[in-house]
Amino acid sequence: MSEDNVIPFANKAFDGIKNTSSNLTPDEILQNASGQLDGVLILGRMNGTVEYYSHSGLDSCDMLWLLERAKQQLLSQFD
Repeated sequence: MSEDNVIPFANKAFDGIKNTSSNLTPDEILQNASGQLDGVLILGRMNGTVEYYSHSGLDSCDMLWLLERAKQQLLSQFD
């Protein structure tokens, strides 16, 4: 099977949450999410150490809600 016709897809639904846990690059994850989101919170690292943070105008409550829901899903993977 040729890899030219394989489309990387890393989104899995977990109780309405899309989890992009895969070996995709940050650029590939952002491209896959493009056009699908009505709000975004990006957390990452540059050069392995410098923290990067950006959002699309979400208020503090929405950002905290997204973080806590992601945390809950992450921790539930180890149950």
